[in-house]
Amino acid sequence: MGWVGNVFLIIGLWLIGYRDRKAFVFSVIGELIWVFYSIQREMYDLAFICVIFGVLAMRNWYLWGKK
Repeated sequence: MGWVGNVFLIIGLWLIGYRDRKAFVFSVIGELIWVFYSIQREMYDLAFICVIFGVLAMRNWYLWGKK
């Protein structure tokens, strides 16, 4: 399941290079997958970091929409 999250994260990073706002949506989806995966595996430190990165991606999606 983790590799599916990585696919979304890689797509998000790729689209950021093209300055595409929807890149952050892919990043949030990838982080959510990692949060669920890490909670299932009881890796709460990883889940915490993924939540932080997901919140940052949502923030950036919002800020890029203001332009």
